[in-house]
Amino acid sequence: MILPEKHYVTNLIIRDCHDREGHVGAGQVLASVRQKFWILRRHAAVRHIIGGSLQCRFWNPRLCEQIKAPLPSPRISPCVPSFRLWAWTTSVRY
Repeated sequence: MILPEKHYVTNLIIRDCHDREGHVGAGQVLASVRQKFWILRRHAAVRHIIGGSLQCRFWNPRLCEQIKAPLPSPRISPCVPSFRLWAWTTSVRY
């Protein structure tokens, strides 16, 4: 049976498969839906339903990025070596 992407029945079928499979990812939901139905633009439809699932949002929260303090100026500026040894410099002697 071919179903359109944005239809109430399509959303109910995808949501039922998502709940029945135990709130798994989009690939597993697509595999279970594809056994009986063919949905046009199925990846977008499944992502839309999974993105609206409150249980999935609660179980898989977005990770926050830590705010880092700026580095102090001595760590940013290039250091000047206190002494140079001849072995540290590279040159070609003919």
